[in-house]
Amino acid sequence: MLSVHTSPLDAPGGGDAGGMNVYIVETARRLADAGVAVEIFTRATSSDQPPVVEMHPGVLVRHVTAGPFEGLSKGDLPAQLCAFTAGVMRTEAHHEPGWYDVI
Repeated sequence: MLSVHTSPLDAPGGGDAGGMNVYIVETARRLADAGVAVEIFTRATSSDQPPVVEMHPGVLVRHVTAGPFEGLSKGDLPAQLCAFTAGVMRTEAHHEPGWYDVI
């Protein structure tokens, strides 16, 4: 799963976190509970964030560095999509072919 403008780890109601966060989190949890391994790629907003966080058993959140950590609005994010995509593809390249079923 991809979540560019806000992290699924952010609490709804704070900053830009809201309905999309709830949807992504609940979809990921339910897929994992059904036995599907889920990885969510989101843009890192701090250098202090760990590269990978287990959000729920079977659900990993991967922080991708794409653009500056601070000072970007949602409107600025399209300019960071190439860097974000490159970060996702770098992660994919470290796995054997076919590791991810869907991106």
